[in-house]
Amino acid sequence: MNSASTTTQEQARIALLQATRLLEASDPPPAFSALVRLAATQLACPKAAIYLIDAHCVQLLAGVGQVPRRQSREQVHCTQARMNGNLPVPPGGDTLPAAHADHPLTVEGFTLGVLCVMDTVERQWSPAQLAQLADVACAISALMTAELNLQRGRRMEARVRTASLAGNDWMWETDSESRLVWVSSSVMQHLGVNPEYEIGSKGVDFYKPLPGDAYAAQWAQFAQARSRREPFSNVLGQRDTPKGRVIVSISGLPVFDHQGNFMGYRGSNRDVTRQVQTEMEMRHAQQQLLNQQAELRDSEARLSDVLHALPDIWFVLDEADNYVDGHDAHPLLIRPFEELRSHPLGHELPEEVAVLQRAALERVRRTGKQQRLEYELQTNDGVQRHFEGRLVPMGKKQTLLLARDITPIRKAEHTLREKQAAEAANAAKSAFVSRMSHEIRTPPQCHQRFCATAAASVTPHPRGGKVP
Repeated sequence: MNSASTTTQEQARIALLQATRLLEASDPPPAFSALVRLAATQLACPKAAIYLIDAHCVQLLAGVGQVPRRQSREQVHCTQARMNGNLPVPPGGDTLPAAHADHPLTVEGFTLGVLCVMDTVERQWSPAQLAQLADVACAISALMTAELNLQRGRRMEARVRTASLAGNDWMWETDSESRLVWVSSSVMQHLGVNPEYEIGSKGVDFYKPLPGDAYAAQWAQFAQARSRREPFSNVLGQRDTPKGRVIVSISGLPVFDHQGNFMGYRGSNRDVTRQVQTEMEMRHAQQQLLNQQAELRDSEARLSDVLHALPDIWFVLDEADNYVDGHDAHPLLIRPFEELRSHPLGHELPEEVAVLQRAALERVRRTGKQQRLEYELQTNDGVQRHFEGRLVPMGKKQTLLLARDITPIRKAEHTLREKQAAEAANAAKSAFVSRMSHEIRTPPQCHQRFCATAAASVTPHPRGGKVP
């Protein structure tokens, strides 16, 4: 075997020995102490020892009599022989015991240690005694294998627990009656609750569903799953703790024995208080937004109904002064609205009218206040009509333009003015006739005075002259 292969094998052997964690034991494990005493008794030796062979030293695991606790590998005769693959070595040298025998302790094909028995007088080992030594060594090797598997199991459990806690905050286990039999210590960190106080209680009793029909339905499904002994996951419940009310996500798997008998649940919980509260706030805000949008749609629908019910022509202008909506069936429209859509204000009007409207719209943009204007326009029926326009600022940087035909009002005003003038003329005529009638009935001197007055009123006088 070459040196590289030997080095690799030695590294694997050392790693296996360290994995047993027997080198870390401060006191001899009781089972190993019992077995080394058994070896000393069966072979009638005053000294016996279990040595673990590390990379550079030999360390005592358990022993009987005065035996060294730690030596270099070169100082221990039996370990050197075993590591070199030799059979038991007969005594020799001043530092060796008068008689000794040993047997390797093998785990998974690697020699991790050696069982030695030593006597202070010379003796020969019978085959039966060597067989007894081999039996005890076999038991010690099996015990070392069990210790190795125990440590591996603990490491695996720690890895699984760490991996589980990476996505969960604490773990738990119940019996078939739903009573907690184990709770991980991390529950103290997250809830401020001593896990020992949880043991024996029904874990589900600590929780209650969140308010709301959806959470109540989820809780009912949770109860149904437990009654059927089925898995459940991400069930939300809330409980009061020393840290306040906490919302917890609960997940669990049923456990059955090899005969199919239900043993309980194993599961994990996670504190999701912040997450759920944030989701609730988001749902509440979203619902408010939906309600506001529905109200806005209703308001817009009502506004549209009102606008279409108005006798006026109306248009909605966007921030670029283009038509975006309008009264599409009004009889006084010069063009169908679809021909006006996306075109600028005044696109279809005579220039003088368009200038008036654009000027009024500019005042709306500048002041943010309603503006009024009047203009005349010939409609498609050939009639010259008088219109009143009102531009009103709206939301979304839009403007509402209302155009009302006030031709009848202007005609009525003209008719009224003519009537008032006629009535004034009639009133003056009546007053004149009344005055004339009165003068006719007066005495002659009054008649003369009247005639003089009348003559004076129709006879021009020189500038600066006097009336006679």
